[in-house]
Amino acid sequence: MVRKLLVAFGMKDDKTLTREHFGDSDFYRICWVYEDGTVEFVEDRKNTIEYEEERHGDPQKLKYVTEFLKDVDVFAGYIFGPNFVGVKRKTPKVPFLTHTQDYEEAKKRVIENFDKIYEDWKLKREKAKN
Repeated sequence: MVRKLLVAFGMKDDKTLTREHFGDSDFYRICWVYEDGTVEFVEDRKNTIEYEEERHGDPQKLKYVTEFLKDVDVFAGYIFGPNFVGVKRKTPKVPFLTHTQDYEEAKKRVIENFDKIYEDWKLKREKAKN
């Protein structure tokens, strides 16, 4: 069985990840990333979340973003806000810091780290079952 992950990249435009927090991306580029390095584009999903944070790192915003991207396995972003820890500890999603705004380079970094990301995702799935 081929291992794959559904990844949402937090985007500003077609070539650039946003400098804003992941939850404030203009849109999310959704792609299947396969263990062999193949990347299959699925869709660009416009960020339609309309929520004014009551405070920086508002956990309610984490809930909205997680629900909006409920089908996705990995959140790949250049910057995450305080909710990064919440994504990591309280959701079945795996947050991945790309350390680059360049979309092509961000894809390469997900591919290079596929095994680690996949293992984190698998562990989260197993914990969720128990």
